[in-house]
Amino acid sequence: RQLEAVACAIGVPLVASNDSYFLDRDDASTHEILTAIGLNSTVSRLRPGECAPPDATFRSASQMQQVFDTHPAALANSVRLAEECGDIQLELGKWIMPRVEVPAGHTPESHLAELAWAGYERNYGGKPEARRARQIQQMELETIEKLGYPSYFLIVKEIRDWANKRFATGYRTPQIAPFCGEVPPPV
Repeated sequence: RQLEAVACAIGVPLVASNDSYFLDRDDASTHEILTAIGLNSTVSRLRPGECAPPDATFRSASQMQQVFDTHPAALANSVRLAEECGDIQLELGKWIMPRVEVPAGHTPESHLAELAWAGYERNYGGKPEARRARQIQQMELETIEKLGYPSYFLIVKEIRDWANKRFATGYRTPQIAPFCGEVPPPV
């Protein structure tokens, strides 16, 4: 009812929806376990509200009609919205990586390699351990490319760079590992 009032107040059509954390109730226990792992806790220590309720499932059209039987316009708006999205086919179990912007003439693979090798020169150039570090980095870059994760690493770098600019505190302390890995200092 609160969302209905907000939608009406701002002149936005109401859309029938529900929070979906898993496909069906059988997946609720897996959700609890993963939540506990994410919180570095146990299932028995989870507090109310830390997990989605067991009915936070992907609902069928008939289930949505039952839940929103007094809001037929919201159901119709949901159908219209789905139709406007076009024919999207999502394959379960297949990762879809967002597109990452890279400089002209680069692919995500070549841009990640360029950044990595520049960091290698900056952090290992001329040092005794440089040869071994080069071998390790080459193997890591090949593995990242083989698994299809160059975009992922570039996105994480973009987020980290944004956070460094946005939340920079000026806090600096001599630390070798974070410096070499360009890991931001603790806030």
